[in-house]
Amino acid sequence: MFFFGISKIDQLNLNHDCITHVAFSLSKTFATGGIRTGVLYKRHKTTTPVTIANDHHYVQLAGCHLHYHLLNNIKPEFIYNKYRDRQKALCKELNMIPSDTVIFGNCKDKGRQCLSYGLQEFNKPYDLSMI
Repeated sequence: MFFFGISKIDQLNLNHDCITHVAFSLSKTFATGGIRTGVLYKRHKTTTPVTIANDHHYVQLAGCHLHYHLLNNIKPEFIYNKYRDRQKALCKELNMIPSDTVIFGNCKDKGRQCLSYGLQEFNKPYDLSMI
């Protein structure tokens, strides 16, 4: 599994027949969890309730609009670069090994653990100058 925007992977080879779908959770990429939006690419067209809704443009337009602008104005590695040092410090404090995905740490006895809550910056206004 690869998390676009929050993982340090420079290139992803999709030229394998076994890869039939590629999905992106843009809410993880841009830390917009309250406005969950994603993208799904498929090799073959299928009909599902979601594709029917999408074909009729019955989608969350506010999330689509927001993430369209974020994709055009923020580099995909923004979140990874912003939180990588904090992830390393948190993992050191918790005796964990940092994952290549910035929101996870690896614990010897519990496996992969989510660090999202510990990475959050509470009581701090959103700083657009960092974009």
